[in-house]
Amino acid sequence: MHFAFGAADAAASVGRDLTLHTRTSEHFQVDGALVIDALDDDPVVDRMLRAAIPIVFAGRSGPLPLPAQPVGTIEIDHRAVVDFVLEQLKSTGTRRPGYVGLESPRGPHWAADSKSSFEEWCLREGIEPHMFLLPADPNEDELFAALEKLTGECAVDAIVFGPQGLAGRALPMLHALGRTPDVNSEHGFRVASLAGDPVSELGSSQIFAVDLAPRSFGHEAMDFLVEVSTSPPSEPLHRFHVADLHRTVDSSDAQPS
Repeated sequence: MHFAFGAADAAASVGRDLTLHTRTSEHFQVDGALVIDALDDDPVVDRMLRAAIPIVFAGRSGPLPLPAQPVGTIEIDHRAVVDFVLEQLKSTGTRRPGYVGLESPRGPHWAADSKSSFEEWCLREGIEPHMFLLPADPNEDELFAALEKLTGECAVDAIVFGPQGLAGRALPMLHALGRTPDVNSEHGFRVASLAGDPVSELGSSQIFAVDLAPRSFGHEAMDFLVEVSTSPPSEPLHRFHVADLHRTVDSSDAQPS
């Protein structure tokens, strides 16, 4: 929703309206479309491509654009985010991190990027990657089982969560398992979120949460769509929304901004 608010702000600033299309949409009376985290075989994306609507993908997508399709892609470098978080955890004592990610056989691509980046970091560090991949909306039993395995049999000393909101949901479960996360504790158990939820994760003293600035991401994506729709490019364009990856540490707070 924060992405959508940013996109709406950007659209309003140039006198455009923003509308929402569902997965069953078949007709598009629009000047252009923002497609967020598309699956590789998304039927709506296929219909948009065939309708020759100018498109900006927020996050990479599997379908290749048709030759005459005005198209752009803007994404976050999730590999850089994973490396940043893991290096920060390492600097505060983490030695055996675990990862809870999203099953992604058909996309979105950020999920696969995050998983492979975690595996590559563990390989460089010479440690075994302990990972669990869950459905997009795991139930309480599925999430608890993953946490129980990671904190028990795998004996991790930190857990990195890929999907937004999972770290916040996991906190009471970790407490029940005898793990009390604290980002400020020198030798404590640590929890990190690669995409901090504004309500349950950002600003928490128990979660090292990265703020990906979704509102500015949405604003940038809409600005990009206006550019693509008014001056169609001769070939697909690609840009990054850059997360501000740095950590400010003081006695009362140790959250990334």
